[in-house]
Amino acid sequence: MALHWKRAIRKLWRRARLVASGPLAANTAEFTGLFPSRVRLRRLATGFGFGEGPIWLPEEDCLLFSDIRASRIHRLPADGQVAVFREPSGHSNGLTRDATGRLIACEQGNRRVTI
Repeated sequence: MALHWKRAIRKLWRRARLVASGPLAANTAEFTGLFPSRVRLRRLATGFGFGEGPIWLPEEDCLLFSDIRASRIHRLPADGQVAVFREPSGHSNGLTRDATGRLIACEQGNRRVTI
């Protein structure tokens, strides 16, 4: 019986990897309608555990986002070279800024909001 479950799990894992590594596609008209027709989807980076909380920093021309599982906040500048912005991040998820521009992170691991 255990061998049967192991095979089933391996099969599901292979399918998941194929889906995760496949081409990006907009599957609904509602999603496609959010962007101008000239916009094309493109994968910029991979290898993250659970990405969440993206926030654009216009003055730095970069995107910050959380990788909850890795307890990191990453920085993605226009050149596409992802770098660690903060580690550990307290397993941060949501990111935003206050009225003065300071980064605010919701740290689920520490059960707090930090600036």
